[in-house]
Amino acid sequence: MHLIETLARTAFFFAVVVVVFAPLEWLEHRRAPRVQNRATDLLHFWLNPLLIAPAAGLGFGLLEACAPGPGPAWFSTMPLWAQTALVFVIGETNSYWLHRALHRVPWLWRMHRVHHSAAPLDFLAAHRQHPAETVLFLAAINVPAILLGFDFGPVVAVVALQKLHTVFVHADIVTTVPGLRQLVAFPHWHRQHHHIDGPAVNFAGLFPWLDRLFGTYADPEPCIPVGVATPGPETYFAQLLAPFAPTGPSLPAPAARVGAERPIER
Repeated sequence: MHLIETLARTAFFFAVVVVVFAPLEWLEHRRAPRVQNRATDLLHFWLNPLLIAPAAGLGFGLLEACAPGPGPAWFSTMPLWAQTALVFVIGETNSYWLHRALHRVPWLWRMHRVHHSAAPLDFLAAHRQHPAETVLFLAAINVPAILLGFDFGPVVAVVALQKLHTVFVHADIVTTVPGLRQLVAFPHWHRQHHHIDGPAVNFAGLFPWLDRLFGTYADPEPCIPVGVATPGPETYFAQLLAPFAPTGPSLPAPAARVGAERPIER
């Protein structure tokens, strides 16, 4: 039953993103020739949820068993809009620092580079992500929200909105809203994070002001190349095993300065 439910949710989300973002990309007239294997991205989209669901269920079970008790009652008594806003800020802040760690810790980078291997970017390539990395991001949002006693509804809403926004920032579109682009991440801004030759910047998922606050903000450059300098495995199952492979690109510890979090590949 859980398998069927997971597949049904995945099918519904797939239909939504195709109906919304495929026409937007077509209207932009910017579609570049695909370099990566589109079948790999489709497998990430459809199979990753099947791997993530049992891991997430086990994690929530352990969290419930080990938690000292319900969180502070006053969080759950707040209006739902206030709870949702707080969960957004807490989750996005935790995700920002997790994203920094994915670029600083060599083994975590080997996992994260699966996502960075997408070139060019589009709405489907957004799902090229190692399932273990997805579990880490879900934990960054859910664990503190549960321990602090937030209602389940706002947490689910935040996760769903973040999934949709993740598709948006990877889409091959350039449209922006001038009054919002300093508050909310747009595709051209996030594309700078995927710059194949640039320093690691623009780590925030939704709020660019987090990068301004912590000194990792960069204005987007036009027409930049994206991807990773050293080619890696291109098939789905090889990408799942890549972080655990005994050989691979040398990933020395990165420089400590802000803006140089991506380990150098040699």
